[in-house]
Amino acid sequence: MNGKIFSTIKKLAQATSKTLKTDSQKRAPEHKIVRWREEKRTLFGAKPYLTRKDLRRTLEKLPDNIPGIGKFKKEERLGLADYLFPEKEVGTYITPYEYHRGIRRLKKDLHRSPSLRERQEIRKKIKFLEYLKGEKDEK
Repeated sequence: MNGKIFSTIKKLAQATSKTLKTDSQKRAPEHKIVRWREEKRTLFGAKPYLTRKDLRRTLEKLPDNIPGIGKFKKEERLGLADYLFPEKEVGTYITPYEYHRGIRRLKKDLHRSPSLRERQEIRKKIKFLEYLKGEKDEK
C-alpha cells in the first residue's frame, strides 16, 4: 500500500517537473499547477485569481432578478464591484482573499449603519456576493 502511494507521488513529481521549464523560466499552464480546485463550480473556477474584466463581464451577464436575493440592476452590481474592489487597492487581478475581504468590508459597514433600511440593503449585497461566490454547498 505504501509502495503504491510513494510511486504515485514520484510519478506526479516527475510529471510536474517536466511541465516547468527551468531554462526559460516560464510558468506551467494553470490547469497543471492548480489541480485541487479543478472540479469546483465557483466564481473563480480553477484559477487562483479573476481579472477585473472577467468580474465585470460576469456581473453584466447576470439577470436583474435573482431568486432568493431580490432585484439588482446592472448599474448597482457594477457599482458594488467598483466600491469593493477599487483599482488602486486591488489592481487588475482579484484573488479569493480579496473577494472575502470585500465581503468583510460590507459586514463592517453593516454594523456601522445607523438605519434599518441601510442594513437591509447591505445584507442583500452580502447575500448576493456569497451567492456569486458559489462555494456555500461545497464546504
